[in-house]
Amino acid sequence: MEFNNEEDVKNLVKSAYRPVTAPAELKKQLLERLTLEDSGTMIGIARPLWERPGVLVPVLAAVTSGLIGYGAWLSMNVAPTLLP
Repeated sequence: MEFNNEEDVKNLVKSAYRPVTAPAELKKQLLERLTLEDSGTMIGIARPLWERPGVLVPVLAAVTSGLIGYGAWLSMNVAPTLLP
């Protein structure tokens, strides 16, 4: 079978696939789940920093390495000027 224009193909697709409506129960369940998912993500954003180790550990590592680096710089640059 050959189709020369888009209208023939369009009509065949329309006849093969009919629109389906979702049952009301499924819609209700989806709405409840979306509401729960949405409220769960908002709670995750409002948690304090110390309750999120995925964020807290890198921040503490950066602060610690910064303090160590500052201490090393301070000992090389300032300490020699204080000694007689």
